[in-house]
Amino acid sequence: MTVVVGWIREINDAQELIIASDSRLCGGYRWDNCPKILTFPRNDCAIAFAGEVGYAYPLMMQAYFASGETYQALDRAIDVSKFNGFLLSQINSMQKAVYMKADKNDINDNEFVVGGYSWKQKRFRLWHYKYNKSMNAFNKNEYDSIYEDRFGKIVFAGDAKDRLNKELRTLLKEKYQDDYSDFKGKGFDMEPFEALVRLLKKADPSDTIGGAPQMVKVYEHMNTKPIGVYWPQKDISAVYKNRTLLGRQLFEKEKCDFSFIDPDTCYSGKIF
Repeated sequence: MTVVVGWIREINDAQELIIASDSRLCGGYRWDNCPKILTFPRNDCAIAFAGEVGYAYPLMMQAYFASGETYQALDRAIDVSKFNGFLLSQINSMQKAVYMKADKNDINDNEFVVGGYSWKQKRFRLWHYKYNKSMNAFNKNEYDSIYEDRFGKIVFAGDAKDRLNKELRTLLKEKYQDDYSDFKGKGFDMEPFEALVRLLKKADPSDTIGGAPQMVKVYEHMNTKPIGVYWPQKDISAVYKNRTLLGRQLFEKEKCDFSFIDPDTCYSGKIF
């Protein structure tokens, strides 16, 4: 199972869309190195899955491969809002091809978070796909509501989403007082990631979530980039240690051109 969070971050005079998740697979085992977030070849959007990996991962991968079949999709002539409908159609087509299911409820818990930048509307778009049993299809909902009336757009997915939501509320009240009266910003900064870090540091081997947090950013200049995470913490005496990227522990001497974020301070940067 999984916990996923997607939100729009306010940073100076700009915005960026961030999708983050845990890295654990479970189902008779625990494996803390699974990539759960994919960037599409068009490079202006990303998708993350939550749920039963036997269903969710193939659905996501087939949508990924289908997304590169046409030049209009690849060169972003098709805006992300229309591309989102194409993804949903691909996922629904694939899930209806499943047959002889031992447990007809297996697919019910699968969810996807999709986010990207719309060049037509000049804003970020953030969707949540969730299976509707009565329709035998995934439905999409766009999250335009403002969290706690002030912090911006956010979406949670996965079996631990309520725990993450609770952790985020606790963190925000610690940071900005119970009534948020100390909040002077325009929206979220990195608080959802901080809450995810707290939750994952509490996870034990029996939990359905765990491993290093993983993160992908979508920028207003219509590019996406995975962000590495030092896990469980940054070793200031050896900056090449404890590096993870999309859940995988990197070799100490492995070259990587991406930035890495310190989970305790949320400062990030490249290693030169």
